[in-house]
Amino acid sequence: MLNTKHVPEMVTIRKRTGDILKPKTVIEYNKHKAYIDITGLTKHDTLATNEQNSENNHILVDTENRRSCSSCYEQISKVSGRKIAKNKTRLPKQS
Repeated sequence: MLNTKHVPEMVTIRKRTGDILKPKTVIEYNKHKAYIDITGLTKHDTLATNEQNSENNHILVDTENRRSCSSCYEQISKVSGRKIAKNKTRLPKQS
């Protein structure tokens, strides 16, 4: 690794398996890289909290034959009609 800041110096690092020699350049790089990763994550979290939750809450309605989501049925039936809405309405996952 090419570096103009540090002299080519080896530093001993303790690990579980024993002591390891690493260049000081690598240690400094990893230390600063970790800081940048953490600051990037905090910025990402603030952007995610500002976004609106766009999930559609499905209200399941019991019918004679099967259960279906009433809001999905209403939306599809207005556009495509009753027959298509009956077939396309979301069903609950069977567990």
